[in-house]
Amino acid sequence: MPVFDEVGYVRYGPAQGARDLQRSDLGKIVLGVPIARFEQRGTPAKEATAAFQLLSERGFNLGRGKPLNQVMAEAMKRLLADNNLRFEKVLSETQLEFCRLIPDNSIYLDDKVLCVEYTWRKGDFVVPGKRAEVAQYILSKLQHYVRKLGWTDA
Repeated sequence: MPVFDEVGYVRYGPAQGARDLQRSDLGKIVLGVPIARFEQRGTPAKEATAAFQLLSERGFNLGRGKPLNQVMAEAMKRLLADNNLRFEKVLSETQLEFCRLIPDNSIYLDDKVLCVEYTWRKGDFVVPGKRAEVAQYILSKLQHYVRKLGWTDA
C-alpha cells in the first residue's frame, strides 16, 4: 500500500505474514487447530500497531477495507498452502456460489466454505468496555447469514 511506502514502513512479505497469521486465533481456526481458549492478553508489535493506526487514520469506510480483505485472502492462501491443507480457492468480497452473501473472505475447503467477516475499526474496539457493542455487531452479522441461508423466516 502506498501509504506505507510514504512513511518508510518495512514490509516483511508473505512468508512472515502467513507465519504471524498461523499464530493468531483466526489462523488456528482456519487450520482447524483446537483452541483451548481465546487469547486476550497479547500485545501487537509496535510496528504493527503503528501501521494499523496509519490505515485507520485514512478510514475503513467507502471501500477502503476492500484492499485489506484482499491482503487477508492472500495470507489465507499462503497459510493453507504452507500447511499442506487442501482448498479449492480463497476469495475476497465475492458472492458465495450457493447464496447471495458476500463475506469479506470465503475459504472453499473440501466439504465446507468458511466465511470470515472482519470489523475494521479505529482505536480500541475489542475491549471489555465495548463488549455489548461487539456482541451486537456479531449477532447482527449472524442474523444476516441465517436469513440469507434460509434457515429462518423471521
